[in-house]
Amino acid sequence: MKNFNSNEANFFKEVKKRLIDLEITFTELRLKTSYKTDFGLRNALKNNQKKAIQEVQKILFIN
Repeated sequence: MKNFNSNEANFFKEVKKRLIDLEITFTELRLKTSYKTDFGLRNALKNNQKKAIQEVQKILFIN
């Protein structure tokens, strides 16, 4: 399991790879978070917002 911090620019790419590995869509991921839109979550991840990164890490990388 890789551990990421909010300063890593490639986190969003790793999320996309992990979604493919787990065979789930971005929308399915977003539904498990507190974000109301795909755009909001995507934007938060691209901007390295700590809250979004922590939520996604819990869902995708801690299984």
